[in-house]
Amino acid sequence: MTLNYRNMRLPKLLIASRNHSSPAGNLIVEFQRSAVRISQMHVSDSGCSHQRGYQFNWPGEGDIPWNAPEEVVTWLQECTRSVGLQIRSAIVCVPRTSTCLRVIEIPSISDEQLPSLVAMQLENAMGDQATQVEYDFARLTSGPGTKIQSVLLATITKSTIHGIREILRILSCKIESITLGELAIGLASQANNTALQFLTIPNNQQWDVAVCQAGVAVQFQSTSLAASASANARSVLGLINRLRTALPSHLASYPSESPVFIEDTDSNVNRELIAKVSSELDYRVRAVSRSECIWKMVYGGKTHSINFAQPWRAPDLHALSRKRWTMFAVTVAAAAAVALFWAYVSSVNLNEEQNRLQKRIAALEEELQQLEPNRATYRSVRDWKSRETDWGIELTKLAKRLREDRELYIARIQMEASEGERPPTIRIDGLATTVNEVLKLNRNFLSDSARYAIQPQGIEPSIADPQFPLQFRIEAKVLGDDNKAVSTDLAGVTTDE
Repeated sequence: MTLNYRNMRLPKLLIASRNHSSPAGNLIVEFQRSAVRISQMHVSDSGCSHQRGYQFNWPGEGDIPWNAPEEVVTWLQECTRSVGLQIRSAIVCVPRTSTCLRVIEIPSISDEQLPSLVAMQLENAMGDQATQVEYDFARLTSGPGTKIQSVLLATITKSTIHGIREILRILSCKIESITLGELAIGLASQANNTALQFLTIPNNQQWDVAVCQAGVAVQFQSTSLAASASANARSVLGLINRLRTALPSHLASYPSESPVFIEDTDSNVNRELIAKVSSELDYRVRAVSRSECIWKMVYGGKTHSINFAQPWRAPDLHALSRKRWTMFAVTVAAAAAVALFWAYVSSVNLNEEQNRLQKRIAALEEELQQLEPNRATYRSVRDWKSRETDWGIELTKLAKRLREDRELYIARIQMEASEGERPPTIRIDGLATTVNEVLKLNRNFLSDSARYAIQPQGIEPSIADPQFPLQFRIEAKVLGDDNKAVSTDLAGVTTDE
């Protein structure tokens, strides 16, 4: 399993095959950290188009208080009343900063078995915190015949989603979908299935860069807007290079098409800035309606966003089993009562009735046998998980040793399961400003020599990011708590403390 540590909390878009509902309203309500953006759409048989848009900035200090829905509703009603707008039915977008998305890799299984396995992965990754979030997921596209399936898992804190639901309930607004508006930008990409494209989008006071494959946004990173076009161009270029370095292994081998700047046609914000920075970098500019992309993502039929309003869940197999066992018990009891009654009424028909009941019991046993695949699936998943290292626990322990430092950042963490006599291995790739920062990180691992055997792979110059001229790799073998680690001698390396 390979996870991108640096981008684990950034959103992505997905492809799936779930059914789509028909459009019922003409509003898109986007809740942001300190503003609410409402887009009014013109809907016809031929499609939809952006009609007008409004942005209402929260007047208080800080972010919108989701735990005070009455206060937010009062403010929002005043804003919508001032422009003659009523919110009765809408597509709702949650703040991107309140979500946590990650790509997990699991064995290729059927749609019926997938929800249970994803729920198990979520519990392993988050532990007790899994009860504090709402989640939804869907498959990502994969090639034919692959044995490993990538799945996008999205979580949002219950306090945020419950606050938004309460706001909409007080407004008497029917929710068509609760999704992530930023994910729709992947529809603006024209890259094919075997190529990547980098999309750069100005968003309020920051740049967002999305990596897209076949109309699907699979990576996101952000950086603040700079004062000049040249500084912005350097920031965007550095952001693209860092994203390229941090790509997961299954995407790193794809060729990249020329990056594109996205201009939101719903508003003229940052249009002049896009023109200057794109000219500086010689990148193309593509005009896209953000609201139309969101509409197509929800109602388009081929793609769909994460939908917290109707999350994908597994059927309650235990309830289904209990119901069938109850039906079986009731049927057998009724059949026994009938048999006793007919035996009492007439012994002549006893043998005939007994044969009929035996056939009925055989039919019920056959029905129970049909439930065996569900039990077999559970045993297969249980046996498969028992051979795995609990990477959720390992990531928790590893995070304690990855100290926050502006002079060093981790580009990728790759985890390999044990094989034969080889213990589980964690490989860490990153960039640093000095050798001293790398050695400090090595000593963080060596402080727990009972758990890790550290093998530095060397420090080399890097041109990926001018701010971080050195690249490094550390290989840590995960040992049992009772094992004694063997670490590489670092006596040959000197540095100024």
